Amino acid sequence: MLRFGTLVVAAAVALWACAPPVQAYLDPGTGSTLLQGVIGTVAVATGFLTYYWRRVRSLFTARRRRAAEGNQPDP
Repeated sequence: MLRFGTLVVAAAVALWACAPPVQAYLDPGTGSTLLQGVIGTVAVATGFLTYYWRRVRSLFTARRRRAAEGNQPDP
């Protein structure tokens, strides 16, 4: 598997080295589009992490709550 990965990287470097120069034009709207993509990615990552952090935290608080309820004397 390591040889295959090395071969892929070597092929990518060879293709990049042989690529002709490109005359590309980026209009002013490209920067705002890239910025929106970055902001959207950060928002999705934050929501994803918040969701799973709450699930993990609820596991521990549920255990602590059950332990506290078990230690209370019966009426």
